[in-house]
Amino acid sequence: MMYSGSKRTEILIDESNFINQLHSCTPYLGIRPLKELYRGIENYLNLDPTFTNHHIYGSIPNYEDNPQQSSLRHRFFEALKYDYISIHLGYCAMGPNGKMHEKGVDVNIALDLVDYSRRADRIILLSADGDLAEAIRRAKVNAEVICILGKGTPASTVRSLADRVVNLEDILKVIPEKHLVLKPSKNGYRQAV
Repeated sequence: MMYSGSKRTEILIDESNFINQLHSCTPYLGIRPLKELYRGIENYLNLDPTFTNHHIYGSIPNYEDNPQQSSLRHRFFEALKYDYISIHLGYCAMGPNGKMHEKGVDVNIALDLVDYSRRADRIILLSADGDLAEAIRRAKVNAEVICILGKGTPASTVRSLADRVVNLEDILKVIPEKHLVLKPSKNGYRQAV
């Protein structure tokens, strides 16, 4: 396969933002295994995998707050290490309404965007979070920044700052169907693609 140049590339995925986009813009619940998302990005953008690093950003609830969810999330992130995906974790804090909220994830992404831009030629960001605007601006000084966003995702700030925007739906089209987990429909059957 011929690649579009051997540029050093970092792929950064904000896990919760990706899942929110996936659920709101597509009929899919998830991708299994998650490494297929990275492969789909590499295939769609014609990237050389030997020059591409994979990163995921997320959080794990405190065991004391939610033992079952904490254990599941811990196993999820540990399994990603076997696929050579670098894990960057924030933490979860219990809100006044009893709901968990991620903390520190956006800060980790912002810091890495700027840091990786100093040693990579291209950064691919899957996040619609407007809080990353200044980090995107700074990263663009040193590297090309490509953002992956769902077509219906309201992310005007991110869209306007990116050197290029790729639709999440287009990435999903190059991922083998067997790896795309469909949402259950109201009648209990899987939705058709």
